[in-house]
Amino acid sequence: MSLVIAGATLLDQTGRRRADVRIADGLIADVGPDLERSDDDRVVDAGVRAAAWFGDAVSRLLATWSERGVDGTVEALARGTVAFAAGSGRFDDAALDGAVEGTARATGRAGSASRRLQSGRAPQYYTLIAAGALALLALALLGGIG
Repeated sequence: MSLVIAGATLLDQTGRRRADVRIADGLIADVGPDLERSDDDRVVDAGVRAAAWFGDAVSRLLATWSERGVDGTVEALARGTVAFAAGSGRFDDAALDGAVEGTARATGRAGSASRRLQSGRAPQYYTLIAAGALALLALALLGGIG
């Protein structure tokens, strides 16, 4: 079994040329264009090998860029998002929940105060309505309304 490197670029005393190179037992056994191959030969296309090397180099470069550049950016954005969420939670607890609870307390106090005015006796309600009407009439006559 021998190795045939197909389409290799050779540099020798005649200059630069393309040829196949057969290697047997670790030594160059034959050089020439389109060497005949047997079924036992292992054939490596020199052009494909070079392209594979280039592809491997580009792949490693992109992997490094991905690990350092893209992953670093994603991690920084994630840290920023977590910090924003924590701050948002503190704001919600302090400001928004405080406002809602304060409104609830004020509504409760207003309900307690208005409950004192509710006796269930109609004459008291009529008296309050009459007092309110008189107050509005007095304001209108004194020029406070309209």
